[in-house]
Amino acid sequence: MENNRQFELMRSAARQKLEGADPVQLSVLTGLCWDGRTFDTETLGIPIRISWPECQISPALEMWHDLTILQYLANTKGTTLMGKFLALSEFHSGGLAKGTSFDRDNDRIISRIGLHDPQAIREAAAKLGGTELQEKSDLSFLFSFLPHIPIKFNLWLPDEEFPASGKILFDASAENDLQIEAAGTVAAICLSLLERVIE
Repeated sequence: MENNRQFELMRSAARQKLEGADPVQLSVLTGLCWDGRTFDTETLGIPIRISWPECQISPALEMWHDLTILQYLANTKGTTLMGKFLALSEFHSGGLAKGTSFDRDNDRIISRIGLHDPQAIREAAAKLGGTELQEKSDLSFLFSFLPHIPIKFNLWLPDEEFPASGKILFDASAENDLQIEAAGTVAAICLSLLERVIE
């Protein structure tokens, strides 16, 4: 019940910030396609439509996924992608993320993902629109949460000495366009969906 109340308060705050916004300008800032009535885009391989000015997303997403998209729309400055990727802990306010519940939860999900067959992980990533990259990690994928929010997932598979580990990385522009809590939620949504698709 408390989670629902918190969600509604935050959603209402995002909606209020969007009141009076110019959808054409918002389309330029975010890369979302505007057809004069709705925004069309994809989030982690899922095609979505956002009505305007109601800000209703269809098909319906998990509540925090929905909220994070609206928070991004309400707060984005349209920062140009930089091509340099940062972990949450490297954001200016990244210290706030370290050791939090979502930080620990993400580590647990990564450990479980790493137990799966690499090919199953690749196939699940592809279903979420992920592109495999060649990085120093055992597996690496580039996902699109939204057109201007690319996220990279680097995974090191377990061995005899160490459990699986990994990092979610954001383009450096994200720290201007996403609050640290919203960025943490984006990471959690991506990992949770990946685990769900694998299983």
